[in-house]
Amino acid sequence: MEEIHAISSFRIDGEKKVITHPSLEKNTIGFTNLISSKSYTNYYKLDDELLKFIADLNNKRNELHFLTGLTFNLSREMIANLKLIDNFVQETVNRYMTGNLN
Repeated sequence: MEEIHAISSFRIDGEKKVITHPSLEKNTIGFTNLISSKSYTNYYKLDDELLKFIADLNNKRNELHFLTGLTFNLSREMIANLKLIDNFVQETVNRYMTGNLN
């Protein structure tokens, strides 16, 4: 929650007993907010190359609304970057599952 708060403050409506945040959507944190937050990327120690790849994927995903066709190149670099993302996710999940949050 600290990382999310570092992006922007939570909004508390005491009357309605509701806490909201502009980066939180119904089921997830907005992807653009996560990758643009230095505190979040530093907390999870995201490598600059991995972060660049994730930002590029995010941009391509956002273009889906305007697609008239779909093509992509599956290169060794793309596969290596996908493996980096997979390793990052697995390591993060393992840290949380074992209680090693640092």
